[in-house]
Amino acid sequence: MKPYQKIVVAIDYSESSKVALLQAQQICRESGARLMAFHAISPRELENFALYYTVDRAPLVEEALEFLEQWVEEVLGENHGVIGLVREGVPHQEVSALTQETGSDLLVVGSKDHSEAPDRSGKFAIKCLRYMTIPVLLAREGWSYPYSRIDALVDFSVATESVMAETDRIVGCHDPTVHIVHATSPPWLHPTRFRILADLNGQEEQKAQYREILQGQLESVCQKFRDLLPSPPTATVLEDEYLERALLNHLSDSKTGLAILGRTGEGAKGMKNDFLGGTAEALLRFAHCSVLTVPVLD
Repeated sequence: MKPYQKIVVAIDYSESSKVALLQAQQICRESGARLMAFHAISPRELENFALYYTVDRAPLVEEALEFLEQWVEEVLGENHGVIGLVREGVPHQEVSALTQETGSDLLVVGSKDHSEAPDRSGKFAIKCLRYMTIPVLLAREGWSYPYSRIDALVDFSVATESVMAETDRIVGCHDPTVHIVHATSPPWLHPTRFRILADLNGQEEQKAQYREILQGQLESVCQKFRDLLPSPPTATVLEDEYLERALLNHLSDSKTGLAILGRTGEGAKGMKNDFLGGTAEALLRFAHCSVLTVPVLD
């Protein structure tokens, strides 16, 4: 897997933006990628300004670019090599257009904490994660790059191949511990939903067969990971009635620095049909670690 070539980091001048910029810079240093810092000015913001001041809009954008460049230098210091870009428009639409125009292969956005947003990730970050056609790294404060542990979340769907490839790419920049995780909600945890298997609780042999098949699938994925990664990964299966709960608890308890997961499709439909039937957005909103989503386009 070739390393990252062009990385865009979305800036809104918050503390979470600083975290995103610092992580993006570290990834660029190890991968040799070009880094672009991008800020979008919403049309409403310029309209409100023009309502009280008789000025052209173009100079306002130029001043915004100067402010962005000064801010980046304050965060990273001199000779940072980051390209500053400012556009007028709806932020998530503009950053999506920019990544396509420049052929970028990673977008990094910051994640607000509970003091800034009750749902942890801000609305802008969630929109990027929903509609972007390239991998998006949601950088959490407190989990600096390089990550000491990465968890690759697999579900044995077509998204698993994309998760493997992106794990290989991010691991290529350093050599963290990689853990492969599959969460499942077996039928015996839903006796009312699977009425024909209502007595499965008493049939340990059937449970063992279920787990044996699952372990076989996981071992097949693990072998592919071993062929890619410099160090052999470990693996685990989580069993829980609620997949979101199992994964969030696991990521918190294991002190994971980065979780990588796939999602299929684009837009709202994609989020409904994504990793493990819709748990992706819960992880994006509430996971305590950084999260890297990998779209699998139809």
